[in-house]
Amino acid sequence: MRSIRFGLEVTQARFDEASSEWTAQVISEAGEEETLRAAILISGVGAFNKPRLPDIPGLETFEGPSFHTARYPDEGVSLEGRNVVLIGNGASAMQVAPAIADTVASLTIVQRTPQWAAPFPKFGKSIPEPLRRLLDAVPLYRLWYRIRLSWAFNDKLYEALQQDPAWAGHGRSINPVNDAHRKGLEAYITAELGTATHLLPQVLPDYPPFGKRMLLDNGWFRTLAKENVTLVTGSVVEALPNGVRTQDGTVHNADLLIWATGFDVVNLLAPMRVVGKGGRELHKDWKGDDARAYLGTVVPGYPNFFCLYGPNTQFGHGGSLITVLERQMHYVMSLIRQALSVSAVQVEVREDVHDAYNAQVDATHAGMVWTYPGVETYYKNSKGRVVVNNPFRIIDFWTMTEAADLSEYRLSGCNPLLTAGAA
Repeated sequence: MRSIRFGLEVTQARFDEASSEWTAQVISEAGEEETLRAAILISGVGAFNKPRLPDIPGLETFEGPSFHTARYPDEGVSLEGRNVVLIGNGASAMQVAPAIADTVASLTIVQRTPQWAAPFPKFGKSIPEPLRRLLDAVPLYRLWYRIRLSWAFNDKLYEALQQDPAWAGHGRSINPVNDAHRKGLEAYITAELGTATHLLPQVLPDYPPFGKRMLLDNGWFRTLAKENVTLVTGSVVEALPNGVRTQDGTVHNADLLIWATGFDVVNLLAPMRVVGKGGRELHKDWKGDDARAYLGTVVPGYPNFFCLYGPNTQFGHGGSLITVLERQMHYVMSLIRQALSVSAVQVEVREDVHDAYNAQVDATHAGMVWTYPGVETYYKNSKGRVVVNNPFRIIDFWTMTEAADLSEYRLSGCNPLLTAGAA
């Protein structure tokens, strides 16, 4: 922990070609600036760290509390007897709504499009004592149990993500496996709503399952059926002192606004400025929201720089983010060890290797559910390119990151006797 410093923000990182070092400008919470130098720079800032608030006219005039779910007040907020408007219906909204619906006077949820949510019958339930004993006492049972849990998603679902051009059910699904998921989810949602069947047109998506992030239901649909909960399909176009106005002109009174409007995940590393060789800037190379990297990790023109949870590293069919990060670091350490073994001071991925990999990423995405007509998701940038998700099987990415190949890199400052045939 002595090597970890908290409360610092990196504002800029610049590569010095003469010294083969990165210089990072940092600022503390107290406003004190400092310069750090290192031979290797690894970005681990992630993607879900910049809450996205829509630019709504009049928001400054709202007289009650208003906050993003990622900035929920640490001290809590009084909910009893209040009229609450919750904007959004993604992962955080599905956590908030069931938790507050029985406390507030009224809850109005504003959604743009409905979401698919899978059953989560074990939500909130304690682990049975017999299972606890097995996990504690039986060798390798813990590992087997985790593999069993992960296999419910992960590569088992990969087939459901593939567009089948010959499939007759296009529009509602993309292949027979995907359609089977749709039928099961439709039946589950219908059962959860009970007698509130009037909500079905608002809660059943018109796009194939897995087109957006698959959510896990923790009582969302039962919450929508409560008498004090109103579901509105549309967008908030204006905030008023006592509520919000939606695009159909309706005013929804509110004492409290909760914004579950997601994060800016496509503008990776923003607002940090990263400057590579020749003064080139990473955000300009990425044209803002069109980030690309070889294996989601390395970029030409930025030697000794590695990006964890970089572009096209999130799996849309399961897969632990921890696993992704571990595989990236495994690859990075393999590359660093090999570079050090030949006394290299700079290691930079070749542009042709980088471009070929990203062409493969785009070509694979072209046949998957996220590029299907009518599917809108935060996985895409402003041009419609998928920049968040990895299109490969998890086992494929595992194999790709098993060991670095020095022939895919430009090395400098190395011993020519040790690098013959490697660079």
